[in-house]
Amino acid sequence: MKKRLMCTLPMIALISAVLPSCGSKTYDEEGVILYTNDVHCAVGYSEVDPISGNALSGNPQMGYGVVASLKRENQLKYGQDNVYLVDNGDHLQGGVYGTLSNGEDIVNAMNAAHYDLAIPGNHEFDYGMEHFLDLANNLAEYEYLSANFVHEGKTVFNPYRIAEIAGRKVAFIGATTPDTYTSSTPKYFQDENGKYIYNFSEGDTRDGKALYETLQKTIDEVKKKKKADLVVLMAHLGIDETNSPYMSTDVIKNTSGLDVVLDGHSHSTLVKNKVKDKDGNQVILTSTGTKLENVGVLKLNKDGSINTELVHHISHQRDFDAKVRIDNIVDQTDKKTSEVFAKTNFPLTIMDKTTTSTRRVRDAETNMGDLAADAYQAAEGVDFAFINGGGVRATIEKGNITLKQVLSVHPFSNKYESYKAKGEDILNFLEHGVRKIPVTTGESRVDFVTPTIGGFGGFLQCSRGIKYSIDTTVASPVQMDKDNVFIKVEGTRRVHNVQVATEYDGNGVPTKYVALDPNKEYTFGCIGYVVEDFGDGHAAFAGGKAKKVTQIQKFDWEVLIDYYSSFAKTDGVPVVPAKYQAPEGQGRIVFEKRAA
Repeated sequence: MKKRLMCTLPMIALISAVLPSCGSKTYDEEGVILYTNDVHCAVGYSEVDPISGNALSGNPQMGYGVVASLKRENQLKYGQDNVYLVDNGDHLQGGVYGTLSNGEDIVNAMNAAHYDLAIPGNHEFDYGMEHFLDLANNLAEYEYLSANFVHEGKTVFNPYRIAEIAGRKVAFIGATTPDTYTSSTPKYFQDENGKYIYNFSEGDTRDGKALYETLQKTIDEVKKKKKADLVVLMAHLGIDETNSPYMSTDVIKNTSGLDVVLDGHSHSTLVKNKVKDKDGNQVILTSTGTKLENVGVLKLNKDGSINTELVHHISHQRDFDAKVRIDNIVDQTDKKTSEVFAKTNFPLTIMDKTTTSTRRVRDAETNMGDLAADAYQAAEGVDFAFINGGGVRATIEKGNITLKQVLSVHPFSNKYESYKAKGEDILNFLEHGVRKIPVTTGESRVDFVTPTIGGFGGFLQCSRGIKYSIDTTVASPVQMDKDNVFIKVEGTRRVHNVQVATEYDGNGVPTKYVALDPNKEYTFGCIGYVVEDFGDGHAAFAGGKAKKVTQIQKFDWEVLIDYYSSFAKTDGVPVVPAKYQAPEGQGRIVFEKRAA
């Protein structure tokens, strides 16, 4: 049985809403369900950005110690057995604490915070299936749930858990997005022959019906057989339209019987959205954002009604047992990652200048994307290189660059590779990378203005050795299968005017370009996740169309460190060159209409 400690804890709630009663029953007790999502390795409490050291412009990163204290405070108020703490996916990956420990430190931190339940998000699989299942089954002191994560016909985890909270039977059901195939690493879900042996109720066509049916069957079971008073869907689905028809809103509209959906995946901050289900009943949809900027509080009142609030600041942390355990994780990691490799006199960014919450790197060029791709080109002197925007995860602010920051940019420890492929397949590769950029109309020049919400992790940042234009007045001609994996290009291309550098000046700046030849072979650098493993649905090189020519064996972050080390030094420290100063990059990716 889990150890439960009691303490007091002042807190400020961001906002709260009283929601309609889920029934006419009244109860003698009140209870609380605390929920988090998309924590992405935000282990420790911080009022400053843990990477840059700058004050956060938004809410503090509360960390798992504060989560633990919040649970203790509520247990003191409502009773030890009337408080549940759950997580809705994407906790193991996305930061240095996960990277260096392959997720073990995150599970230990969640154990210290006394989580009760969790579901797998798409990034829980980033260290490989075997390792994740080992963490889930042997290290985690909390239980993983998923109704739609299936191995050869059987659910990998229990599809639901019935908990007795404040006199109610609360059914927690787990659901993970079927898009996990391409947003993680497809090969992790296959056998040695490339056959998929794991699935997420995606069905034979991309219409969402198989997912809806799986969840409806589970809902019916907990309501009719288990007599649940409250049905809570713990979801890693999100509201990003690029995930349609697997969005949480899609699930609500196509099922009946849910009371509340605690959502993750799209990093949305939702205190309370009301969405009508298949029968016209209101279902509550809520989500906490990301990086523990909020913790959700679902209050179960005596009259059967539900209150929701997002707690975003806690002035004291008094669960000292959790604090010691979590601070030790933070301290040990900080010691390992404090070495300074370089310095930058300007930010290297992945964000859009018009908003602090939108990742431009997934829709357009940035200087951090330029630098990372240039590192890949320099690693083996290939013709050019690419890095998927979803693999460039953090901005590095002005100042010293440490290992911690480098690992935050490339937290997945992907293998660097170099390849040889024909120009026509490289064109298809680029075309798939721009397929999710929205269509625009009526402009002779199509300038990029604001990135889409969520963006596409498969958008390709490119090195100095290549540049290309995108015509967004053209709808994407890319054909995909039901799992959003590339099949072919059929129709007018969005990508045009692709140019390859043939000459450089003494500072490595291209001075001459020629048009990419579809029939010529080129060498390029990238990560195996994208080229070989169909990451983000990239499959332009399927069937051996890219021949591996790699001579070095390094992770992506090691390649980045090598590139920093090549810069000219000031006072013995390499300094990022001024050519990378423009946040929007060097004009390698241009948004313009194709010439008539």
